[in-house]
This record gives sequence, C-alpha cells and structure tokens, in this order.
Amino acid sequence: MIPWWPIALSFFGALIVAVGLAFTIQSWPRYMILCGSVLTAIGGLWFAIHQVSYQTGGESFAYLEPTFMYPTTPKDYPVVTYLKHQGLYPLYDLIIRVTDIEKSHEHVAQNPSGLLNPSQYEQSYTWPRLEAETAAMGFITWQLPQDRDEQSYNIGIVSARNFKRGVFQQLRFRRIDGEWRIALRVIGPIGGKLR
Repeated sequence: MIPWWPIALSFFGALIVAVGLAFTIQSWPRYMILCGSVLTAIGGLWFAIHQVSYQTGGESFAYLEPTFMYPTTPKDYPVVTYLKHQGLYPLYDLIIRVTDIEKSHEHVAQNPSGLLNPSQYEQSYTWPRLEAETAAMGFITWQLPQDRDEQSYNIGIVSARNFKRGVFQQLRFRRIDGEWRIALRVIGPIGGKLR
C-alpha cells in the first residue's frame, strides 16, 4: 500500500505556491516599475557611453596598409597605401605623421651638433573622417628608391578627438631577388592594448 503522507505533502506544497503566486501577481506592476526604472538607467548609461564613443572613436584605430596596385608589381617602385579602420566607431580628424627613417639618419649625420629640421624627413597628413570598417583608398603613394634595397618608415596615427587611442606603426620595404617585400607592424594604440 502507498503511504498517504507524500501525496498530502505535495498537495499542501502546491497550495502554498499557488497562494503565494496569487499575492505576488497583485504586486507585479510595482515590481515592473522598479525594474523598468533600473533598466532605463542602465540603458541610458549605455546610450551615453555609445554617444561618447561615437564622438571620440571609442576603441577604434586606423593604420596604413601598403600594396602594389595594378599595373605596378613588386618589381616596380610606386606603392599605394590604404588608410584602414579597425573598430566599431568612426574616427574623426586623423593626424598621420610619416617619418622616413633613411632620410632622418642622413639628416642627423649631416647635422651632428645642429638643430634638426623634421620637415626634411617627416610628412604630415590629415583625414577628416574615417567610417567604421572602411578604408581610404590611395591615401599615400610612395616612390621606392632605385639606388638601394631598403626603405623604412615609422608612422604615428592619432585622432585629434582622442590622443590616447593613437597607434604607432613600423613599415619596412626590402628588395629581395629584384622584388620588393613589405613588412608591417602595428604597435599601438599608444594609450592601451591593441586587440
């Protein structure tokens, strides 16, 4: 024979849950209002962070990517660079400073004790707005040297709206067996870690 007490206990337990649920349903609107205001505050904070990130670029960054475009080949000397975007938010007022390493070494050797003139070996570029996950095509065209087998550039890219998120980039060209090879390294962002 089956004992009666487990059945009775289950019945009274279900009855207690049903009565508790009936009283809880009456207080749901107050609970929903409380939760709604908390969620609204959290949603408002997310919206504010999103707006600030949209204006400053958030964790987005830009970098230069060189390539040989048709009809040029790695045996030719012109190189076209793309200004590429990485991240979720657009970047505004980009400042790109390109330092020609070979020219800077020559300039320092010619002026060992004098003042250096960065305009001899640095070029500055600006770009007003770079949308998320896009690229500015043909941003810079470089003419690689015909008289040597190496060319090196150091590049700094920052947004005037968020200097902390700038990147430092090393770009190296080397001629091997008559063809130019490209090495690219993005080291930044300056104020944090690169993802």
